[in-house]
Amino acid sequence: MSDTATGHTGEDALAILAERGWDALVAETPHPDPTRRAAWMTAWREQRSPAGQALAITVQRDGALVAAAPLVITNGGSLSRVRLLGADGPWFNLEPPARDDAARKALFSAMRDLPGDLLMLEGIEQEGASASCARELLPSGPVVPTSDGFRLTIAEPPKSMRKRRKEVRRGLRRAEDAGRPLSSAAYRGAEVLPRLDGLLDFHAEHFDRDGVNGLAGEEARPFTRHALGDLTSDDLRLIEVRDHEAQLVAFDIAIVSGSYAASYAGALDRASGLPNLGWISVMALIDSLELEGVEIVDFGAESEAYKGLIAREVPLCRVYAPISRRGRFALFARRARGLLRHGEGS
Repeated sequence: MSDTATGHTGEDALAILAERGWDALVAETPHPDPTRRAAWMTAWREQRSPAGQALAITVQRDGALVAAAPLVITNGGSLSRVRLLGADGPWFNLEPPARDDAARKALFSAMRDLPGDLLMLEGIEQEGASASCARELLPSGPVVPTSDGFRLTIAEPPKSMRKRRKEVRRGLRRAEDAGRPLSSAAYRGAEVLPRLDGLLDFHAEHFDRDGVNGLAGEEARPFTRHALGDLTSDDLRLIEVRDHEAQLVAFDIAIVSGSYAASYAGALDRASGLPNLGWISVMALIDSLELEGVEIVDFGAESEAYKGLIAREVPLCRVYAPISRRGRFALFARRARGLLRHGEGS
């Protein structure tokens, strides 16, 4: 039994990845993120992340795909960087899938020999198999902690979930007492599609963060509509919360893959004056997912405070590996300037 790693460059790289069984390999992982399916990544590559050269590595054993990684090579100044496809996007789990340790080692050995100056693996669990393999096989470079991810195992929720459920009951009771009762409704698959445009309008109207709305903003919306409407429509789960006048005041969307779900989008009308809307919506989503057998819900690596109250932190990191002399010099220079100590310098 031997593992054969092959690199594929050019615009057909993702098509080759799909043909060789990428989606099935992702589905075998403990956290089978539906936004890592080949069709979704291809759409992202074509519509939202066109810069750089596409590259894929496949590892096959007796004709079967046992490990793989979709990558992008970008050039900035005099330095070429090799990154996982989607590191600049909405993915939840960027860990390159591998069936076992032998397959993973073959994959990382192939990444070590890629053309380029600097290999950057982002969204990797600090104590996971990929980080361990990187430390063992890749050229020595810093492993920098980044923003944590948040993951809920429904059977073992944090103790703070009890408080959240109390806040949900309190919010519903206060809305009732004020003559503004709230109701929530769950929708699945094709039931969600006619509602998507209205949900994105609601998200854009109530977006209250600094920066560009990467979900429902003018540039992002076409991809979001296509991805949710065409690529994952059967897997969509939606919770809508409406007031006594049937006006939408909050929603949450998840994408389901077997017993795993990615909590993809949500929004609430803070100006409504209604209490605990966010908790009412997200807890209704969790309860609905649990009823259909979902065991793990991923909330991604954004830093919203609410995530740490209902999910456990997953420490993530960025692995830097110099794969050329120029890359080694660049990392040395960034270290000398003190950038990498703060998780910067990318």
